[in-house]
Amino acid sequence: MNWCFYEDIDFSDCYNELYNIGINHINYYPYKTTNKTIESNPNYSTNVLTDMYIFTEKDGVLDIPIVKKIIERLPFRPNTASFIKLFPNVVMPIHIDDPKLRASHLIFPIYPLDLNFTTTKFYNKKNEIIDEAKFNIDPVLINTQCRHGLINNLFTRIQFNLGFSENIYDW
Repeated sequence: MNWCFYEDIDFSDCYNELYNIGINHINYYPYKTTNKTIESNPNYSTNVLTDMYIFTEKDGVLDIPIVKKIIERLPFRPNTASFIKLFPNVVMPIHIDDPKLRASHLIFPIYPLDLNFTTTKFYNKKNEIIDEAKFNIDPVLINTQCRHGLINNLFTRIQFNLGFSENIYDW
């Protein structure tokens, strides 16, 4: 299993506030690759500025009240939390996440909240697409230990992520 809608908990009362925070109040900045990036993706280089914009737990995401409200409802505690913004046509390269920090991701789509929210694609070792996560307003749980990435479309894509040590089957 590479992904599934996470419908075990109703987050519908959180969507408007999460949207407002993600659109109007986050100070996104360009993401740089780290040593952790290299550990799980040896083909990358460390300390390289990317086209992805981010705001993480190191910046105070876990102190935001709506984020606390979401986390309180979950069966597991996240290791990472971030708002991510991808401008039109930005590529999130195919990668695997650090299994200790992010064996799975819970993704809350923020913008756009329609069919224009780009899907996350999953790849085999030949870089052939084997699956893709579809999104609507509900959170999606993805297996970050399967090779995944995306090429954004013509719309800015904003999401809120929580990363967990537990894999998708633990959920």
